[in-house]
Amino acid sequence: MTIILLFLLVILSGLENPSYSSDFMPIDNIKAGMQGFGLTVFQGTKIDTFKVEIIEVMHNYRPKGDVILARLSGGPIETAGVISGMSGSPVYINNKLIGAVALGGGAFSKEPICGITPINEILNPPAVKGLKQGLLTPIKIPISFSNIDERTLNIIKDDFKNCNFIGTGTQGGTPFKTQNSKLKTQSVSPGASLGIVLVEGDANIAAIGTCTYKKGNKIWAFGHPAFSLGETSLPMTTGYVYSVIPSMYHSYKIATSSEIIGTVKNDGSRGIYGTIGTIPQMTTLELSINKERFSYRIIKEKHLLPTLIDAMVLNSIFTCSGIGEELMVKTETEIAIKDYEPIKYTRCLAGSPDAIIKYINQPIHILKTNPFKKVDIQKITMELSIYKELNIAQIIDVVTERKKVQPGDSITVYMVLQPYQKELIKKRVKIKIPEWAEKEKIELTVGRDIQKQGENLKNVINMDGLVKYLEDFPKENELTITLSQKGRTTYISGDEFSSIPPSLSVPTSREEELKQETVIFKKKIETEYIISGQKKISLEVE
Repeated sequence: MTIILLFLLVILSGLENPSYSSDFMPIDNIKAGMQGFGLTVFQGTKIDTFKVEIIEVMHNYRPKGDVILARLSGGPIETAGVISGMSGSPVYINNKLIGAVALGGGAFSKEPICGITPINEILNPPAVKGLKQGLLTPIKIPISFSNIDERTLNIIKDDFKNCNFIGTGTQGGTPFKTQNSKLKTQSVSPGASLGIVLVEGDANIAAIGTCTYKKGNKIWAFGHPAFSLGETSLPMTTGYVYSVIPSMYHSYKIATSSEIIGTVKNDGSRGIYGTIGTIPQMTTLELSINKERFSYRIIKEKHLLPTLIDAMVLNSIFTCSGIGEELMVKTETEIAIKDYEPIKYTRCLAGSPDAIIKYINQPIHILKTNPFKKVDIQKITMELSIYKELNIAQIIDVVTERKKVQPGDSITVYMVLQPYQKELIKKRVKIKIPEWAEKEKIELTVGRDIQKQGENLKNVINMDGLVKYLEDFPKENELTITLSQKGRTTYISGDEFSSIPPSLSVPTSREEELKQETVIFKKKIETEYIISGQKKISLEVE
């Protein structure tokens, strides 16, 4: 009885694993000249068929894998050839699944010859990286863009240039939506359009391919990597094809995402794998630009999130009416992170929108690439004020009422600023020489706090320190006055201090008593201008 039960368990486990299904044709049974058919969508959501003729099986064509070489025909393929968006289209011989259309001969191919990824490799992908294998390369995946400004695409294309995509812009359009928004397991089948949502909301970006195989709520698609991310968690969507665009260079489907139906859990060497049902969380981006509001939901994938945030902020700026080629932007940003208090910071920059956008979001890039801890950014709220006038001012001169001072003295510092295309501005401020200043030269510096801005992130040793670093990052419109002097490096409980009285100094070795340049006084003044330049003068402490 025990032996019989064990035998039944083995059989049942084999049936559960799709790689043992009798509905598949082993690659060793595939021969040149065999004919079959494939499934894909050429328009709308209707699954169409196309003809397939096997040319040859190329064993070990790529690392840990074979490729089935085939010639396609029928429908739009007759004039368009192998079409971007067909990635994952299942191919059958004698009604048995042999694999998915995945590779093509590249631009200007004269015949619709493709490479088919065998089904056993799709279901059990080898752990290898790399997209290009010989003359056959992965068929590019069309990306649909909805409500995206043309200038925004430049940011996306730069970061996605090594990825497996061809853009199919649908600016000004809206994604196709089914009437019933409820999840429908039966609505997805082999040959149906399937994709990955990158952004949704006031703009939409999605990569669209084809479903290869479905078992229960499990889905396999594409037949080649999308981003080569490995284990991941991305929104999986159904799709809608408007039409096929034939091209001598590169034919493609104009397609868009429909409803999100589940999660892509793996982006491997032979395609994507996901499940229908649970939908992954996305990062919410809420923007207010001169009182005009925008809302987006963006994938949390750490390699793609920063670029997509940059793109959506830039797209929102371009969408606002009256935005010129050069502008001044002031932003108040709050980043909500799981397990941490929200990070808040202010940036103030001027120039062209695409030139300043990455500086505005620099803390987000630093957070997602930090070496200390995986960061879950749940929500980003940004209040942007955009000014057409460039309020930029350069420091051109600094003087004091006297050059010789004593510890505890108060002196007046006079500063001259040159605003952009305006009259000179003169400012003055009183500062106090610290009581513990030593009787030697003091260097007075006026300008942006470049010491802090130039601080190396290597000095940050944990996540708490990184959060503090981002929150304390100096504002671009702050005028900073510092006094520095060669004095002792001071240690208290292992931490270094540079601007406290010598009576609190606790040096731990003679080397720490060596003289070095330290800041003994700092004062910040917020202005209406973005400050550039720096001036230094020397004072003598008597």
